[in-house]
Amino acid sequence: MTAQMSEKIDNQCDKVNFDGLLLYSIATGEWALRDEKFNFPLVDFNNHSLDEWKTQKGPRGEYKFNISPTPSDDLMRTNLWRGYISQYKLSPEGELYLEKYVYPLERSNLLFEFYDKCLKVEEKLWEEKREQWQEEYEYLLTKGGRPPDIVNEKLTGNFWLVFRKYYEGGNIYVPFIDGKIVLDRNEWKYTPSFDELIRWKIQKEQQGDTLPPNQ
Repeated sequence: MTAQMSEKIDNQCDKVNFDGLLLYSIATGEWALRDEKFNFPLVDFNNHSLDEWKTQKGPRGEYKFNISPTPSDDLMRTNLWRGYISQYKLSPEGELYLEKYVYPLERSNLLFEFYDKCLKVEEKLWEEKREQWQEEYEYLLTKGGRPPDIVNEKLTGNFWLVFRKYYEGGNIYVPFIDGKIVLDRNEWKYTPSFDELIRWKIQKEQQGDTLPPNQ
């Protein structure tokens, strides 16, 4: 699958650092080891699949917001199937806010339409409209397109930020308790991706290394 664009987070809390991490979702539920054992040709997943949520508030355990995004159904790109990007802010006090939903595809769609219009006109008309269209282009490029949906909703309760170092990498779960981030990194959880488990399995066989810890 094509790598998906990540969400955005404005980190204003100087007690935590997300450098090198990409935010992909907000999840809810309690952390729990799976009881069953998963056997694959190269990888034993026992005690390494820690993403089973005991409770679910939204689809697939995602946090349910009071305001939902409204992407256009007819706009879709392989790198952003959901059609929007959520913009978050982590306050200096460690509280998380959903600021807005941004629709980058809908701006790019207007630019594509603008390019198409310019390419199809006769040279004489182009010279007549050039100054006007230059202003129109600059507006579309910097301010135009569909404006974002402003939300400004404070997240409450217990939930997790789900980060990755890259799209197909393992999940890094950062907990929030009663709406505030848990700064102790020992409480952060990690589930390796399938490819990472394969690599660690091969390393174990070749070098005698053990598989990574559960978090």
